Parts: sequence; C-alpha cells; structure tokens
Amino acid sequence: MDHYFNELYACLKQLSVEEREDAVNFYKEYVAEGGLIEYQQMKERFGTPQSLAAQIYAESATKQVTQDQSEKTKVTKGLALAIAGICILPFHFTILIVVLSVGFAFLVSFLAIIFSIGVTLIALGKSGMVLFLKSFDLLIPFSPILWLKTFGSSLILISLTCLITILLLWGIKFIIKYVTIVLTKVIKKRR
Repeated sequence: MDHYFNELYACLKQLSVEEREDAVNFYKEYVAEGGLIEYQQMKERFGTPQSLAAQIYAESATKQVTQDQSEKTKVTKGLALAIAGICILPFHFTILIVVLSVGFAFLVSFLAIIFSIGVTLIALGKSGMVLFLKSFDLLIPFSPILWLKTFGSSLILISLTCLITILLLWGIKFIIKYVTIVLTKVIKKRR
C-alpha cells in the first residue's frame, strides 16, 4: 500500500506540498474505507500511480481555470499542471516526440505572430503620438483645417492602438484558457 502512494507522491511533484498531501491523503482514506490493501488492488481500482497522477493534475488544472479567472497565475498554473499531466501519462516515446514537436511549432508560430502584432502596435502608437504633437504646431500659423486633419488622424491612430492592444490581450487570455481546457480533456480521455 505504501509503495503505491510513494510512487503517486513522487509523480505529483508539480503540485504544492499541501495539494500533494491532500490528494494522497484523499486516496489513502478512500483505500482504507474500501478495504484495498495490495498494490495490485489499488492498480486495478485507480490505474497506475502515473495515470492517477495525470488525473489529479487534470482535476487540479480544471479547478485552477474554473476558479477566479482574474488572476493570471491561476491560468498559467492550470496550463502548467495540464502539461505536466500529459507528460506523465504512459505515451509511446515517438508519439510524445511528435506531440511535443507540433506543440513547439505552434508555440513558436504563436509567439512570432504576437511579436509582429506588438511591433505594429508600437509603430501605430508612436505615429499617433507624433501626429498629435505635430498638430499643435499647426495652431501657431492658424491652419484650422490642416490642424483638424492632423489632430483627428492622431486620435484615430491612438484609439486604434488601444483597441488592438485590448483585443490582443483578451485573445491571448482566451487562447490560454481554451488550450488548458483541451489539455485537461485529453488527460481525462487518456485515463
């Protein structure tokens, strides 16, 4: 019995000590109430310690995502736990390599897109600020039509920069949440 729980405890190293002990104690109580004594009985009931750890990671990740969404750390911790749960599952080595390679390719592509959007936002914001400041130079010779065109263009560029920034941040948060949920569902199906 202790051998099973020692393996389970070792597989849950991504969790905090408190969460790890809570999870192991929960299953110890379950085993005690169910009268399971032998390693094989626990393996038949819960699966291998690695698969049970993957299920615990999935449950913890789901709990992290569905709780308070306003804290970034909860979403990223949930994503990390979902990834740890997938990595602990007994995959065939080549399948794991393919999945990790495809995931890495998507991550690099995603980061390249975010970087290019960020550079574009910086250019738009800078252009808007320069136009805004230049528009006041047109008030001295009092060219109201040219001043209104320049001032209006600068406000459009600045507001467009703000709007795209807000949409980008919202989109990133949505994508992280969606990927976490998909990963937890994959873990639960593998179980």
